[in-house]
Amino acid sequence: MALPISSSYRVFWTGKYLERAEVVARLLDQKLLHASDRADGSPREVFEWESMLKSFGVYSEFVRRHGGDVSSKEVIAFFVFEEHCPSSILHCIHMARENASGSMPDDLFVTLNKLHLKLHEPLSPDLLARDPHAFLGEVIETCMQVVGIVNRLWG
Repeated sequence: MALPISSSYRVFWTGKYLERAEVVARLLDQKLLHASDRADGSPREVFEWESMLKSFGVYSEFVRRHGGDVSSKEVIAFFVFEEHCPSSILHCIHMARENASGSMPDDLFVTLNKLHLKLHEPLSPDLLARDPHAFLGEVIETCMQVVGIVNRLWG
């Protein structure tokens, strides 16, 4: 099925934002697995979280908003819920949803919208803090579902 240029453009950007959200979720999950070997707040752990912030180019933004308290909980919450951080999962899913709105099949938009609404739920930060692996796994799974829908339709 051929797509008009405007729709293919929106599919492309939806995919780019989903890819970024999935990569961030996977990196956070991996970082958490490796960080569990160290004591929270150890110099090595702080260095690793700072390195991740710097590699995404958001270290100064993080310090401006959180004052330099680089802890695993603060960094994870920043990468998941910070609206104004272009690398945050919330921002990426919001942008993917905006690109999918009105030009994508309903099942694709509904799948994205469910994740978008979950990220905006007041209890989501508590869910993330309680079981970050399950929360991040759900983000990864949803991104993969949307990719599957796209592949089924246009792949």
